[in-house]
Amino acid sequence: MPCRTYAKYWDRVVESRTDWTFRVIDVDTNSESANKHNIMSLPTTVLMLDDRVVAKHTGVMMEKEINEKLDHWS
Repeated sequence: MPCRTYAKYWDRVVESRTDWTFRVIDVDTNSESANKHNIMSLPTTVLMLDDRVVAKHTGVMMEKEINEKLDHWS
């Protein structure tokens, strides 16, 4: 259920931000990525710049929170 809640905020951010590339990874089918980023709980957001992790958040974030993180690293 948390992933479905998060998806509505995430989708709005993805639609409105053209300055970032977004990916959604299904950890059930891509355990390699989950292990690489030490994802233990869902939803988890990993923000990467130049192939390095600059921020990681576990749990639901509201649209404003997601945008604030993106703005911080823009």
